[in-house]
Amino acid sequence: MKYQRGSEWQKWDLHIHSPFSILSNKYPKLPSGEPDWERYLKKLESLDISVLGVTDYFSIDGYKKILEFKQAGRLSNISLILPNIEFRLDNVLSSRKDGKEPRRLNYHVIFSDEVTPKDIEEHFLNDLSFYYEGNPQEPDESRKLKLSNLTELGKKLISQHANFKGRDPLELGASCAVVRHQDITDILTKDSRFRGKYLLLLPEELSNLIEWDGQDHLIRKGLLQKSDMVFSSNPKTVQWCLGKDPYMEGEKKFKEEFKTLKPCIHGSDSHDIEEVGVPCAKRGDNTHKCNSSSKDCELRYCWIKADPTFEGLKQLLYEPEDRIAIQPESPIPPRSNLTIEKIIIGESKISDELSIAKTEIELNQGLVAVAGGKGAGKTAFVDLVANCYVDRMNSSDANSFVKRISDQEPDLEIKLVFRDKSVFSKKVLDQTYYDEGQVIYIAQGELERYIGDRSDLDQYVNDLIFQSPKIQNSVEKYEHSKSQVVIGDLEQQIQSKSKLIESMEQSTRKEIVEKVSTKGKQLETELKDIIQRTTELEKSLSSEKVKIAKDKQGVVSKLKNRRDLLIKLKEQLRQASVFIDQEFPKFNSYVAAINGLLKQLDIPESLSDLSYVDQDKIQERLAYIEQEINKAITSIGKAQKEIDQFETGIKTHAAFLDKKREIEIALAKTKEEVKQLEDKKKNLTKEIAARKELYTKLITVALELKKKYDSIITLFSTDKAQVLSDLDFVAEIDFDSNKLLENAEDVVDNRRVFVRPENGNKGVFDDLIKLYQEVSSGDETKITSLVDEIERLSTELKEKIKASSAIGIGDFYRFLYGNYLSVIPVVKYKNTSVNKLSLGQKATVLIKIYLAEGDKPIIIDSHDDHLDNEFIMDELISSIREAKKYRQVILVSNNGNVVINSDSEQVILADRDGNGKISYISGSIEEPEIRDRAVRVLEGGSEAFKKRQQKYRI
Repeated sequence: MKYQRGSEWQKWDLHIHSPFSILSNKYPKLPSGEPDWERYLKKLESLDISVLGVTDYFSIDGYKKILEFKQAGRLSNISLILPNIEFRLDNVLSSRKDGKEPRRLNYHVIFSDEVTPKDIEEHFLNDLSFYYEGNPQEPDESRKLKLSNLTELGKKLISQHANFKGRDPLELGASCAVVRHQDITDILTKDSRFRGKYLLLLPEELSNLIEWDGQDHLIRKGLLQKSDMVFSSNPKTVQWCLGKDPYMEGEKKFKEEFKTLKPCIHGSDSHDIEEVGVPCAKRGDNTHKCNSSSKDCELRYCWIKADPTFEGLKQLLYEPEDRIAIQPESPIPPRSNLTIEKIIIGESKISDELSIAKTEIELNQGLVAVAGGKGAGKTAFVDLVANCYVDRMNSSDANSFVKRISDQEPDLEIKLVFRDKSVFSKKVLDQTYYDEGQVIYIAQGELERYIGDRSDLDQYVNDLIFQSPKIQNSVEKYEHSKSQVVIGDLEQQIQSKSKLIESMEQSTRKEIVEKVSTKGKQLETELKDIIQRTTELEKSLSSEKVKIAKDKQGVVSKLKNRRDLLIKLKEQLRQASVFIDQEFPKFNSYVAAINGLLKQLDIPESLSDLSYVDQDKIQERLAYIEQEINKAITSIGKAQKEIDQFETGIKTHAAFLDKKREIEIALAKTKEEVKQLEDKKKNLTKEIAARKELYTKLITVALELKKKYDSIITLFSTDKAQVLSDLDFVAEIDFDSNKLLENAEDVVDNRRVFVRPENGNKGVFDDLIKLYQEVSSGDETKITSLVDEIERLSTELKEKIKASSAIGIGDFYRFLYGNYLSVIPVVKYKNTSVNKLSLGQKATVLIKIYLAEGDKPIIIDSHDDHLDNEFIMDELISSIREAKKYRQVILVSNNGNVVINSDSEQVILADRDGNGKISYISGSIEEPEIRDRAVRVLEGGSEAFKKRQQKYRI
């Protein structure tokens, strides 16, 4: 196939006059008076145009001459040369818009290169007539449109009109001769040799001066109606001819009025060597000279996306907008370097029944459609490509070609060449993969997992959105993630707070408070008793003995106080040592990580490690304290022995004093416990209020998360309006009432309360559920009422949890203060939830979303069985047409609507012969062989081509 890569953007110039052009000819001539063809040819050979339209008035002499040069080996840079004949019509234009003298309208006919010059001259040009002269009471005399007749007319006019003397007869004859546009179309439409092999073009330059509200309205309309295209580079005219603003009545009305939409093309309209291939919009401006001020030129090149053939040019009739661009730079959009430029599959025999021919296909950067009969090798082609990126041999996909042939261990090699000219190759069973980038591959059975009745399509769509490269590194994703972290932190804080509250409630239970209070009263009674007994004993002892007892007991008391303080000090030192050993290294690991990041960010500041210079002294102090404790215990023993040696009265008095000391210490401790319990009760109230505040914040942030999600959806959809047309992505707050009630049933004693409404009885959580529903619908004013209801239930149900050792108050709090709100994505098609669509509609919607995800190449294996045909025309085709503008789309399909009406740039046709050999050919849909074979293998192929051709016609 000559143009294997299919339709590509190339520069065309279909309006370049030849040096044989009769009128306004400023081309250089040789001294002999002949045209300087060498300069003309060199200028053409310096251009980067693919298709040339050689233009002459009333003639194709220039076209024939240039064809001779082409056949002799010149103009190798130009793929196609077409004849463009320019006619002067008999319609006279006199306009008030520019105030110039009346002029004739011009009209163009471009012929296919398949029409021979002989047929053009003998069966078209020579069959046209121009007015020659008239006589009273006799028919007007006309002559055939031949150069000899034009020359004769010129000579006659020179002889009859003195002011014409000195003019070239042919030039004068051509400037005065006119033809009727009706004659042009009559001849072309009646002769079968021209059918489908010519195009009629109306130049805008003069026709736009005709006033629509004037007497020439019908002339302008009639010429436009019969024209296939318009010569114009004016952006407003381009849009107008497509039925768009400034044509205000829309495409349908335009087609009713003018029969078809009119693609606008442009050329340099050169009459001078300097103008050849230079379509400057400033030409005619006296302040601008293209040859001396080329940098200031306003160039409007004509870019056409098609094979450089006449059939390629005709594609503009079917795609009058997407296949033509008039602008200085190439319209090829920037593509990912991961775009595949070439696929090479080595020849391989897989089994006696299956083999693959050596295949080398250059891939188009736009839409590549892979089609063919059943078992022809469509899936084989894309699966071999996908196997360069992911393991298709061990895939769970039963349709995987690589998996199916792996048992035969074929010696099959595939090579990919990328846009940046890098190359990756592998044997089909090699466990090596291209790791510098990825493609999106939607295997044949993959959609089934996400569109079935039990699938969570919304969640899958959510995953697709968040995996999109556009979202991955966005500020919106960061803000969304930050809110999720806040929610996670709040949930942890609430649970921690609940644990603290549980602990405080346990330690301030009524029985504990009463026990401590009773103990305090008992100690006070014991203290009074020991004081009384001590006083009575002292009455029976001398003052000297009382003093001895007090002194000796005072020594023991001091020693015991010292011992107790030393034990406390030992414990504090031990805990400090453990903290240094365990927590300092942990902190320093954070410091090391922080400093590493600071260095990566080129931030000069750094943090110092944490160390304690007196750490060794702690161990020394511990050893010393241990010795002091032992000394104190020994001293206490000695002092007690001394007391034991005294008489009974002194010993008893000392014992009473010791007992009094112990009771006083215990009483002081009890009073401290009472004070701590009172403080705990106060703090418990504060902690409960703090938990309430945290839960209020949790609900608020959960609602704010929806707004963050909305911004992500907006970003994902930006610039994808066409691909995602009629699809709405919305974020909704979901309240999981079932989860709440199920958790309640696990914790609350169902015999004491109705968790759910039952037998006409209201459920205890009914009000809470209603408030949750109102809040989840966006009513932020109900947040306070919601949290208050939770607090009420906390108090009411705390004593009604299940009597089980496995369930405690902590479980109750985890249930009641859990987070039952989440942000969920909801995809809607025309306001209908996607989960309510048919399987075919779901598949179509999912493919639309895949197409919108990123700019990397996407490979979609055949999903024709899942696709909804009406949806295809309404939705999928427009999405494919838009997506292919910025990413490479490789699509396996035998659906004629998908392949043809998506205007595939390249069609790869798979074929398997009688010996089981798979082979591939490729080209554009305008390539006759591709088109003919596509019609045979595509379902509805013939009808799809007809729809495409009629799309922009009435």
